[in-house]
Amino acid sequence: LDEAYAYFTGLGRKDLIPVMLKRPAGLFFEQGKFEQAVETYSRLIMADPNSAANPNYQDSIIAAYRRLGQRDRVLDEIRRLRNDYGRKSAWWRANASDPKSQERADETIEKALRTTATDFNKEARELRKSRHPRADEAFQAAVDAYYVYLEDYGADKNSYNVHYDF
Repeated sequence: LDEAYAYFTGLGRKDLIPVMLKRPAGLFFEQGKFEQAVETYSRLIMADPNSAANPNYQDSIIAAYRRLGQRDRVLDEIRRLRNDYGRKSAWWRANASDPKSQERADETIEKALRTTATDFNKEARELRKSRHPRADEAFQAAVDAYYVYLEDYGADKNSYNVHYDF
């Protein structure tokens, strides 16, 4: 990837970088090479910070960290998703002429927050059943995720289940 990135940059064809990186990013993820997937999706985002596809790339980064079991990184990347692509972000303003992209970004953020909160809660319950010493830590991560979700989407049509679980 480094060589290809340097090659296209050297040609003055940075516009080809997203095309070149998109396929390997998905393949890395499918093959379980999550670290490489994260790196590749991150490069896609850096290549075009205002791309309509970036919220989905960021969501894939979150999914990769979730698969790696890195709860702290999941929460960090969700914060990045909210801050970089949420309604108050520079990305949102740059994509003001594309309301469908904004709507998809908002749906991606809502789903990532909801899924993370419920997944963390499920994991914490399983840890508590097995009397795992890190169960309380897992519950705290779930509570944190629920608070963030309810702060942004407490009135959303999907919030009923979150209110119920919380």
